Amino acid sequence: KKNKIKIFVGYNIIYLDSLLKLRQIIKTEKILKVSIKTNYDLRLWRKNIRYQNSVSASKNRGGGVLLELSHDIHYLLWLLGKPKWVSCYFSKLSNLKVDTEDNVILNIGFNKAISNIQMDFINKYYQRNLEILTNRNYYQWNYSKNNLMKFDQKTKKLKLIFKGNPDKNISYKNEISYFFNENNQKKINENLRMVILTSILIDTARKSKKNSMVKTYIDFKNV
Repeated sequence: KKNKIKIFVGYNIIYLDSLLKLRQIIKTEKILKVSIKTNYDLRLWRKNIRYQNSVSASKNRGGGVLLELSHDIHYLLWLLGKPKWVSCYFSKLSNLKVDTEDNVILNIGFNKAISNIQMDFINKYYQRNLEILTNRNYYQWNYSKNNLMKFDQKTKKLKLIFKGNPDKNISYKNEISYFFNENNQKKINENLRMVILTSILIDTARKSKKNSMVKTYIDFKNV
């Protein structure tokens, strides 16, 4: 702020068309509960290099599930706003040659909603999904398929309500377009604010883990 420098951080998932559609839809509904699952095998994720030598495997280089998969925390705050508290558990369960946590469970409380995030990089089954229960509807969002499903009250089945671009790089393309669009330059500081909120939540989550996983209130003062 002092030097009037604009900073933009690359959290690309919020530029995926299916997630943008979900955000638009739930604006008119009261969110009650959110569940997020993100699982991936680190060996496959870093298959082009020795995973042991990757950033993901090193605590000192910013690795570990909490930071590497913080995209899912970031887009949750983008959807729901500022959280009130967090309770967190993480550990190393696998025999991966890493000095970081390889799995995380977060419970996050908002004004009138509760959320749960389960993340790891030890699961052979890859998924990145979101479930939202509102006062009127139930939705499922799938990152890999880039689609959005809604529970149909009449058929009692999930119904596809939005199918996004099949190009999986679309979120990166949209992000770059957003960055270079002059009309969005004034909004870039809001991008940075969301990143700071995400970082503070992660720091608070670590405090919760150290304090026997108790509910820990988050200090967002001056953010």
